[in-house]
Amino acid sequence: MRARVILILLGGMAAGCGPSPKAGRNPKETVRNLETALRSADIGAVYDMLSARGQRELAAPFVGLKAALASVPDAQLKAAGLSGFRKMDAREMLVATVERAEDENPKALEPLKSLTIVVTDVKQRDDRATVKASFILRGRSRDQTLQLVREGGRWKLDGDEAMQALPVPTAPAIPDCSGPSP
Repeated sequence: MRARVILILLGGMAAGCGPSPKAGRNPKETVRNLETALRSADIGAVYDMLSARGQRELAAPFVGLKAALASVPDAQLKAAGLSGFRKMDAREMLVATVERAEDENPKALEPLKSLTIVVTDVKQRDDRATVKASFILRGRSRDQTLQLVREGGRWKLDGDEAMQALPVPTAPAIPDCSGPSP
């Protein structure tokens, strides 16, 4: 499921002009800002709206990718368009993967521009909140329950439920460097 979240988040490219949306001062504001970030394909803003735990979980597959790339010869990485990945942190890898996915299929994430998130209920207790919302994409509605946590005075998404119904572009494959089998 975490890999699916990564692939879904890869759907955006660089953000447009103006300030990026960020985690809000209340749970509903964070969900509104999530909609804005997804619609404008601001992957950095989406990443920043994740809790520390969410960021770690999102980064885990990239850490694995980075470890796998350590044994791949430079020439194969370059041929696969992954030569810079060894030096990147998880966030940079995410952005690079977004750019690659967009290059491969510029229209794959077009539906995100029309995404609407309608908040139907908010329950808050101390530093945790549950937000029920409908994600409307391509005329189809999917109800989601989002978990949020307050960190540093801001409400951040603490799970991947918000991303499950969104389009999924393909992630870069790790080049095969095993060579011929004996």
